Amino acid sequence: MFIECKKENSDLQGGLDGTELGNSKSIRLANPKDNLNSIKTNYKLTKIMFTPDDVPSWTTQSHTQGYSRYRDAGNNYDYHIFAYSNVTGHHGYLYITGKKTFTLKVPETEIRYEEVSGKEHTANPHFNHACGVQVLGDYLIVPVIPAYGGTIFYDATIIYLYDLTPLKDSDPSAPNGKEILRVAEVNGGSLSCVGIIDLPNGNYAMGLMADNNLDIYLSSNNKLWDATWNKTKTYQLKAQNGKNNYQGLGFFLGEDEEVYMLGGDNRDAEDWADLYKLTENKIWKNDGQLTTIKEIHLFANNASFSNACAIEICSKENLSYMQQTPIIMVG
Repeated sequence: MFIECKKENSDLQGGLDGTELGNSKSIRLANPKDNLNSIKTNYKLTKIMFTPDDVPSWTTQSHTQGYSRYRDAGNNYDYHIFAYSNVTGHHGYLYITGKKTFTLKVPETEIRYEEVSGKEHTANPHFNHACGVQVLGDYLIVPVIPAYGGTIFYDATIIYLYDLTPLKDSDPSAPNGKEILRVAEVNGGSLSCVGIIDLPNGNYAMGLMADNNLDIYLSSNNKLWDATWNKTKTYQLKAQNGKNNYQGLGFFLGEDEEVYMLGGDNRDAEDWADLYKLTENKIWKNDGQLTTIKEIHLFANNASFSNACAIEICSKENLSYMQQTPIIMVG
């Protein structure tokens, strides 16, 4: 997951009621490989303690599955965002904590597996497992999948988009969100995370990660809030160190206007981050390649990328790994 904490290349778009305005453009990062090389590979764990509201049940299977951060360079606002899997309940959750704390159900209404997949199912589980997320400018992309019994996950997914601009207000209010995509069957099985990026041509690309398969979706236009999405390609990633079912996925643009992707996961109790370059033509059709550029081994005390991980891009010269979960949550 990547967070742009200094906004450039502003592109204002309407929110849910047509009054909110948000930036949906990213910072172009200079020398992505050099920036990755400069990441500090030993880092400390920051624990954030808070009490979420309205949680139906807490079990060992229910956990933080996504993490992101929304802030500006001047520290006028600073929010931690947690995507929470509640596999014994009927919804996933977003916990957004900063000047105020908000608890949002994802999805807001109960949706079951059969409704999205079109397949009959004895258990017919709810969409209750929110996955790895990404912030793009003032917008947050959140996937949710159905889970049953804490151990069985399914191949359908729903993607939600949230306008975070209400968090900037002197009296912040909860972000607006809406469903933007349903996928009846994700390649590779159950989805783990998504990434999103603005393309040089003004449109957007979204990546859905499941096992070692990366499905690419392109927007129909250059208005993120109003776009429809079409699948164009599936990349099958070569496993790095035996595994690459990334739990955090982030797309970003280099100053060369090429698209890069960084995935983080935990392999044999060790944390790794892998950098890729997606070389496509200017209209992003089907002739692209996904090339591995670099992998780094990261170390943290009592932390793991097995559930969630996050990257922050603060300026075009600065790529850094943020402190990582597990986050202490008190119920």
